[in-house]
This record gives sequence, structure tokens and C-alpha cells, in this order.
Amino acid sequence: MKVDKKAIKWAKRNKWFGKNRKLTYTAWNFHDLLVDDIKIDPNTKKYYQLIDLLMKPFLLKKITQFKIVKGKIVRYERKI
Repeated sequence: MKVDKKAIKWAKRNKWFGKNRKLTYTAWNFHDLLVDDIKIDPNTKKYYQLIDLLMKPFLLKKITQFKIVKGKIVRYERKI
């Protein structure tokens, strides 16, 4: 089975895919919904746009913020 170039590019852009089990399974569930139920072709740009749109709320669980500590800018993440 040949892997689509779009799939490889998408996975490289989404470093969590295959490493974070919950997010990966969520993406696969959205894949099933789009392909099996809605009949979206998984080899199209539209498919990847929809996967990104559906995954966005799950990826925004942390907000990156900056603060100044002892005169230095420090980055930290805050869960929402």
C-alpha cells in the first residue's frame, strides 16, 4: 500500500500524530467520519483542511504565555 504524499506532509506538520495516542485516535475517528460517513476523498486538500479544522479544539488545550522574571523573558504554558 502506497502512502499518499499529502499524508506524509500532514504527519510531519503534526508532530503529535503517532506519538500522542489520544490525539492520534481522535484524528483517526475524524478520518472515519469524513471518509466512511460523509464520503470525503482522503486524497484531497479538502480532507486535510477538514481534519485540521476538526482537530484544532483538541490542540488548543494549552496557551503559551510569556512573563518577565528577574529581567528575563520566560515562556510557560498554561492549561485552559
